[in-house]
Amino acid sequence: FRTKLLRCEGYSKLWQFERAVARRAALEIVCGPDDEIFLRKYVRKEMPISVLVNGVDLDFFHPKSADEPRTEKPSLIFCGAMDYNPNIDALRWYFQEVHDPLKKLIPDLEVLIVGKQPAAEVVAYGKKSGVVVTGGVLDVRPYYRRAWMQIVPLRIGGGTRLKIVESLAMGTPVISTTIGAQGLHLLHDHDILLADTAEDFVKQTARALRDEKLRISLERDGLETVHARFSWTTLGRELKAIYRYKFGKSRSSEASRPGSSRIGSETHVQPR
Repeated sequence: FRTKLLRCEGYSKLWQFERAVARRAALEIVCGPDDEIFLRKYVRKEMPISVLVNGVDLDFFHPKSADEPRTEKPSLIFCGAMDYNPNIDALRWYFQEVHDPLKKLIPDLEVLIVGKQPAAEVVAYGKKSGVVVTGGVLDVRPYYRRAWMQIVPLRIGGGTRLKIVESLAMGTPVISTTIGAQGLHLLHDHDILLADTAEDFVKQTARALRDEKLRISLERDGLETVHARFSWTTLGRELKAIYRYKFGKSRSSEASRPGSSRIGSETHVQPR
């Protein structure tokens, strides 16, 4: 109880601090539309906000950066901080609703759970047949390359998912819930597979694991998309355009408003 009271006190002080900073800020950059919604609802409705997604270091994350063959058996990876509540919740949903029906369709399925500081609940999944919980690793790239696909069964959380853009950059296809891929504007059956119910998640995952041509297509299109839209060079140009529009000496001379692409957006009336 004492811990809860201290947390509430900390949240209250942080909220007051954020509101004070928001009144002074000329611009706030966030990584996802839900972050903007949250700030407008709980911090300051009229604050100037631009949305710019997370990117990926394409010199570091690329298919040839890890000379690792795919596993012989069908395999999935879930990568992320394993003490982060949205990730814990995602795995809870996967193992409660998805894993057993999927194993009936793909009996030799293997699952890799890769990430630092796994909570006790996450560690326990390692007792299941075919499931490996690695804990923290020095380099996630070999694990991305070993897996046939990455699963992102997230149901809560904000921002944009580094695990998705990293996986696509490594050439490992992704199946995700809609909320897991929010803000990235990826196309189902082109860059990614999307599924929001347990039944559909099982169906789409089994479909991809059984169809090598589909996985190759997702790998190719995902790589093209991540190189076109999520490189630091591309996002740097987007950010520079936002700054120029907001703070340039002659804003009226701008040919177009920054953020008109699907990556960044300069908005003034949107809602985390």
